[in-house]
Amino acid sequence: MQCTYKQLASILTPELDEGQVDQIYKVIRELPDLKLEFFVRGCWEGEEEDKDRKISRNDKGPPTVLHADQEYTLCIKMIRLNQTRERKGHAPKFSKAVEPGWFLVLGSIETQELLALKRVMPVTHHTTQQLLFTTPAATGCHVLTLYIMSDTYLGLDQQYNIKMDILPPIAAKTVDMY
Repeated sequence: MQCTYKQLASILTPELDEGQVDQIYKVIRELPDLKLEFFVRGCWEGEEEDKDRKISRNDKGPPTVLHADQEYTLCIKMIRLNQTRERKGHAPKFSKAVEPGWFLVLGSIETQELLALKRVMPVTHHTTQQLLFTTPAATGCHVLTLYIMSDTYLGLDQQYNIKMDILPPIAAKTVDMY
């Protein structure tokens, strides 16, 4: 949601002076605004090499079809929409300058299992991060949860459920040695 200075001032002016409203507006404008895209990279039956498949970010979309007990890579494309000259986060009580980074956490709430964890440096323009995970051995419907957590700002954390339809494992390819 974009907020103009006038909108913010109309809300805050009864309680704060103009200098304070101006400072708050500058901090809000500098908060990281990320656009995220998800896709999974891996091997599917009938295909010779690894392929990327886009993942639906909403709960209403179809589940991603994966194979049981198979290693996949979850790719997270992070695009910063409000590019800024300021690389430091707003932390006036902190003793030194802070660059706002992120933690990517992939897990299963159902099994209380952590599958992948990664720290991401500040996103200035765009970056694609990869989390390697292994699908459950059991077939059927499963949900993994991806948390994107700011290491600098409270309240910017995001949570996405990734629905998966797990099919039986891909038959191992045999190589004739003779």
